[in-house]
Amino acid sequence: MSIIQDKKILSVVFMILCVLSYTAMNFICKFFSDELSAYQLLFFRSFPSVLICLFLMKRKGISFMGNKKGLLAARALTGMLSAIFFFEAISIIPIGTSIILKNLEPFFALLLSFYFFAYKFNWVHFYAISIASFGIFIVLINSYGVSSIGIMFMVISAFIGGFAIVFITKIGNQDSPLTVVFYLSVFCSLLGAYSFFEWQKVKPEFFLYLISIGILNFLAQYFLTMAFQLGDPRKVAPIKYVEILLAMLLGTALLGESYLAYNYIGALIFILALVINVIDFNKDGKINSEDFQYLLEIDKSKFDFNKDGKVDIKDLFFLFRREKKT
Repeated sequence: MSIIQDKKILSVVFMILCVLSYTAMNFICKFFSDELSAYQLLFFRSFPSVLICLFLMKRKGISFMGNKKGLLAARALTGMLSAIFFFEAISIIPIGTSIILKNLEPFFALLLSFYFFAYKFNWVHFYAISIASFGIFIVLINSYGVSSIGIMFMVISAFIGGFAIVFITKIGNQDSPLTVVFYLSVFCSLLGAYSFFEWQKVKPEFFLYLISIGILNFLAQYFLTMAFQLGDPRKVAPIKYVEILLAMLLGTALLGESYLAYNYIGALIFILALVINVIDFNKDGKINSEDFQYLLEIDKSKFDFNKDGKVDIKDLFFLFRREKKT
């Protein structure tokens, strides 16, 4: 089987492309955040996506209105508000810190899911949230001079983004991903159009970069959707967390931002929490050998030497005794 036919490899490739697209988009937004308003950035990010979605949806015969109109509108509204707070924040705090705080979304979504979906709270959730809080504490306690307003805006963005994730989950497969992106892009474009009343002049040579924000935004969401459709979301999702370290490294190299060793340690601890949050693959509330067997796709029956239906220390003793007899 060739690489382009292997769905597992393709899912990883698409997730890497998603990370690169999101990172490039966020850096262009950060670069222009001092010159353009958050509403202008929102418009440039969203309007090209509207045009791309219109073209693809018409070509594929997908309904513009969708099936779950209420949920689509709720997801678009929360995504729009999350985005505007994000753009307000990146203009006043480092991009690395922004991306770390933005990745609080899964934890807010988890907490909200206990209410909306009656999820059962278990020790894995407790460990993940506790470790994430510790990582964030280390990052923020060593982020001297970082605007508290910017931090507050980014936390609000992540919290509202948690609602957006919940609404996406409730939509499920009842609507095309293009419809979901179309709703969000239309809502964001309408809010971004507010910038027309206080338009800040853009140099002609910068328009190509600004248009690329919308294209990269669409590609990132498309690659993310394809990665989840071709592979197991629980296996490919951790790849996206590399975006945190990538943002910090590029922020230092390209934007002159400075991070202490503690910031990187805090980021690694936070990434660990994100991984713990998704690594309970069999949803038994524990992280054990069963989860890693699922992750690595190991056929545990091959290691059940004593044929008791379990893979444990008894199998090693059985194997040892069998080898000793031979």
